[in-house]
Amino acid sequence: MVKKNIKKPFGFSSIKVDSAVHTFGVEDETHLRTMEIYDTLAGLDEVMAYDHQLEAHC
Repeated sequence: MVKKNIKKPFGFSSIKVDSAVHTFGVEDETHLRTMEIYDTLAGLDEVMAYDHQLEAHC
């Protein structure tokens, strides 16, 4: 990709908090509610891991 001067698109995520959509880039910590966003994502990760464990035992 470097030799052909092709750039990978910048990764980003969006999250809805209190009816407002917030968008942030990879490792972006400039948002005023960064900690809340990362806490929410961590909680979702735990839920998904738990669901995966339940499915594995069925």
